[in-house]
Amino acid sequence: MGIREGMPLLARHDGVWVGTYTHVDPEGKVTDQHRSHMTCSFPEDGEYQYHQTNTYTWPDGRTEVHEFPGVYDGHGRLHFDTERIRGVVWALDENSLYLTWTYKARGEDLRLFELIVLSDDGIHRSRTWQWIRDGKLEMRTLIDETRVEQAAATASNPFNELTITAVVDHMNLDHPEDSLLIVKALGNRPDATAAEVVTVDGVGIEFKAVVNDAQETVRVPWSTPITERSRIRAEVVRMYHDACAALGVEPRPSGEH
Repeated sequence: MGIREGMPLLARHDGVWVGTYTHVDPEGKVTDQHRSHMTCSFPEDGEYQYHQTNTYTWPDGRTEVHEFPGVYDGHGRLHFDTERIRGVVWALDENSLYLTWTYKARGEDLRLFELIVLSDDGIHRSRTWQWIRDGKLEMRTLIDETRVEQAAATASNPFNELTITAVVDHMNLDHPEDSLLIVKALGNRPDATAAEVVTVDGVGIEFKAVVNDAQETVRVPWSTPITERSRIRAEVVRMYHDACAALGVEPRPSGEH
C-alpha cells in the first residue's frame, strides 16, 4: 500500500500553502512573526515518498528555505530524519494529523508536538506547535495557512482581462527590474537574469523568468488572497520592498511605483 492509500488525510495536503507563523511565549506574548510558503508533494520515484519545502520570509526581508523529505513506513506513519529534524507524523481522525519531532541542533531534551487540522473543504489549515523542554513549556507556534492552488481552482479569477492586462503591461513596460528582484528574492531564484509578469489572480502573481539560460514559471503568492484591484498594487509594492530588503538593494522613494 502506497502513502496516498495508507495516509489519505496527509495526501489531501498535497499542494502549495501560504500563511503566517506566530511564535508566542508561555504568557502569550508574541516573540516572532513571519510569512510562510510551503510546498507538499508526493514523488512518484526515488527514496522519499513525501517532500516538503518551507520558505519563511520576515518583515525585514530575511528568508530561510528548508527541505523535509519523508519516508512512509507502510503502516500509517511518515518519518523524517534530516539534518535539521527527526520526527514522525500520523493521522488522529479524518481532519487531524499529529506530528512530534526534535530539532537536532537544539538537543533531545526539547521536543515539539504539533496538531494539524485541515478544513473539510481542504482549503484552510490550522497548526499549533507546543515546544516542551524537560516537561516545561518554552513557547507555542500558531500557524494559519491557505492552499494556493485549491483556492485558485475553486474560485474564478476575481480580476477581469482588462485589469490583468493593465497590470502585466505596467510591470513589464515600467518596472521589469522590480519583477527580477521579486523573482530572485521571493521566488527563490537567485540566479535569475530576467523576469516578466505573465498574469495575476486572487492568490498571487506569476512570472516567466530566465534562470541559468532556461525559462521557468515562477509564482509568488500574495500575503493573503485578494479580490480588489487596488490590493494588487499594494501587494506588488510590498513584494518589491521585501525583495529589496532581502537583496540589500536601496528601494525607490515610496511615490515612485
